[in-house]
Amino acid sequence: QTAGLTLVHDVLKPLCAYKAIKFDEIRWVRYTTLLAGLLIIGLGLMRSDNLYSLVFTALEFAIPLLVFPFFTGVLGLKPDRRAFYISAVVTLSAFFIGKQWLPEALSDFLGILCVLASGLTFFTVHFVRNRGFAVVRHEATASQTYVWQPQGRELRHLLQRLVPTPKRILCYSQQQVAKYGAPYLLFGAFCCINFTLPYFMWAYGAPVSYDLMLYLRVLGGLACGLLIVRDKWPASLVPYLPTFWHLTLLYCLPFTSTVMFLLTQGSMEWLINIAITIIFLIVLVDWVSFIILAALGLGLGLLFYKVAIGPISLRLDFNTGYLLVYQGIFSTLIGLIFARRKQLGFDKLTTDNQALLATELINKERLLESFREKVRIIQTLKHAGIQNLLQVAKLLKDLRAREPSSPLSTVTPHIESTLIPMALQLQALEHRATDYLRLQVETLSVQALLEKVQTQLRAQGKQKGVYYQVHTCYEEVECDLSRLITLLVNSIVSLASPNQQGSPIQVVLEATQLHYPLPSVQAGYIKKTAALRLAVTTRAKAVPLQASYTAQMNGVSLSAPESTQALVTLENQRIIKAHYGYSSVNQDGYIYVIPVYLGEVRPLDMDKPYMELGVAPTRADDHDPGAQEQEQAFLKAVSQRTEANLETVQTVLELIKWYHGPMKRQTGEPFYLHPLAVAQIVLDYNQAEATILAALLHDTVEDTAMLLIHIEAIFGKETAAIVDKVTHLESSQDSFYKVKLSAEENILMLLESGDDRAMYVKLADRVHNMRTIEGKSTTSQVRIAKETLQFFVSQAQRLGLYQVAQELKERCMQVLSKTHDEFREDAV
Repeated sequence: QTAGLTLVHDVLKPLCAYKAIKFDEIRWVRYTTLLAGLLIIGLGLMRSDNLYSLVFTALEFAIPLLVFPFFTGVLGLKPDRRAFYISAVVTLSAFFIGKQWLPEALSDFLGILCVLASGLTFFTVHFVRNRGFAVVRHEATASQTYVWQPQGRELRHLLQRLVPTPKRILCYSQQQVAKYGAPYLLFGAFCCINFTLPYFMWAYGAPVSYDLMLYLRVLGGLACGLLIVRDKWPASLVPYLPTFWHLTLLYCLPFTSTVMFLLTQGSMEWLINIAITIIFLIVLVDWVSFIILAALGLGLGLLFYKVAIGPISLRLDFNTGYLLVYQGIFSTLIGLIFARRKQLGFDKLTTDNQALLATELINKERLLESFREKVRIIQTLKHAGIQNLLQVAKLLKDLRAREPSSPLSTVTPHIESTLIPMALQLQALEHRATDYLRLQVETLSVQALLEKVQTQLRAQGKQKGVYYQVHTCYEEVECDLSRLITLLVNSIVSLASPNQQGSPIQVVLEATQLHYPLPSVQAGYIKKTAALRLAVTTRAKAVPLQASYTAQMNGVSLSAPESTQALVTLENQRIIKAHYGYSSVNQDGYIYVIPVYLGEVRPLDMDKPYMELGVAPTRADDHDPGAQEQEQAFLKAVSQRTEANLETVQTVLELIKWYHGPMKRQTGEPFYLHPLAVAQIVLDYNQAEATILAALLHDTVEDTAMLLIHIEAIFGKETAAIVDKVTHLESSQDSFYKVKLSAEENILMLLESGDDRAMYVKLADRVHNMRTIEGKSTTSQVRIAKETLQFFVSQAQRLGLYQVAQELKERCMQVLSKTHDEFREDAV
């Protein structure tokens, strides 16, 4: 079958391709296999006394004739028919002349003389015809040929590079294993079994050497065992693993096989094992490493036997000698054929990978230029003073309030209505471009995260030399999976750069804490949450773990990165900031800290679709049944019961329609009707303009893209301060991100504020929520009712709002009673 496959693939197929003849390769493999089988059977049935002599005679001139053309093809020299034909004629002539004229005492050297004649002729003709050595280099898309013309200095430099110094051996092993791989576990397990179980193979007739061979077997088993437990190697020894792999192959395959073959005087078991060893070694390594390891193993085996056991006196019968030569030659030839094909496949993969890397580099350069262009646009807007539009609008409003009879008072409303939306959009553009990433948050296991990182690295061919350690009690984490995988892969790939090749990379996951300073809650107050530290480093040990890390939430000005690597680092920092975490970068690694429960600190509204950059705003539908009547009743109450500027109230009303947009409450009504209802309730407690405006705006900072600085710039510090105390978020002046507050933290903030206006808004908000609580789940209803009884009822009583306190108490008791009855029914 091997002969038929080789004949079709390496002879018939090239000839048919040259003649442009189409043929069925699989069918012809069947035909040639059948023909070769019949030929062998026919030769076996001849029983001719001259059969063996005929075969040996054919081998005597066939091997010298083919050995150099075969090996030059393996080496990558361009096929040369004329050189082959001329060397064939010279080789045959040398063979027949030697048979006739060479003395009987020198007949054993005839094969060597023919090989030398063939090689010298072949290389001479090839060199003269091509004016050098024509070498074929197989690229991703086609094969390219170049001519190598060796010079004296170049040859000396080549020979110097071939001197096997320890450093060169180490580098060679690392390069070959990185390119062709190494099945450490499978080979180690196989050889451990081979050194222990098949006792019949280790039976030999020299009892004096029993202990010595037992030591050799134990040594081989230990070496293979170290390959099996390679993941437990110290990080400082990992760079030497490829060299240890090649030494183990050298010891366990050619060296041991040679010694045992000599020790058993050519037993059939070890004769077969030699053939298996040859093929096995070729499968495991590239053909160059095979030749080096086979030659070294054979030489060291012979030397060891002669020194440690005694003189070599190998007595082989004809059949054993024949099988030894046959297996050695044909196993090597067949193995080299497949090894060469395997190497060409790996070379093509390497070339393809290099092409992909080049394409990736081009894409990164384009991305870098695109990012720089975005930075230039943002900086241009800043230089043009666009950020001052809100201040201009505020000044116009103040001017109109101070001089209502001024001629400007007729045009300032129109200017305000134009400038304010423009300024808000431009500021949102800057914040989102520099300080925002929308996340797709999901919960997954830490193990699944690492497996997906390994899969991504494997697809890029970067999984070698990366080791993972998990030292955390947290089995799951909330994160944006795709972004976190990108972050870890980018970090690992950057550390696996050429200048750090060979250094093992440690990915260590450890439990820690993240701290969030929240001064608006209470002076010196710090929110604490469970966190996971991800250390990616080339150090043997990661940077010592801190008990806690302070989240990096402050906004930063956008600057243009100088290189693609700086762009990757910037992107990683943005990912960590979007996860409300901490990051640190140094020469030998990266430190990232992310919260385990992201939902505790990052509001869900941060990741709504309307938060995306460039999303066109949608105005709320104010034609919902009853919406117009509710709005008109509120405006009428404002004009009759307060001194608030009706135009300002209408401006805020229009603003929340745009910002809350198509959002709906769980009851099904447009969301903007909730702050409208809250403002209507507030009128019963407080009629100050700032309180009314804050009631209308109290959910904008929490649920929309509006920032507290926008409210302050348009409607003043008083209104912004009330909204700040009411919202469930900590809003920074220089960051688009807002930290989510727990119910307890929000209550603490209200108590610390000392501003009853904020409490009025919060009570009105709670009253409306209790009136529409049916839209909530049973669990949420119970939680809200208990919280209301524990805090808001007492606060209403403190402010003298006894009717409000009574309403809240009654509604809470109704919720708790109803849910209690439902639980009892479910239990029954």
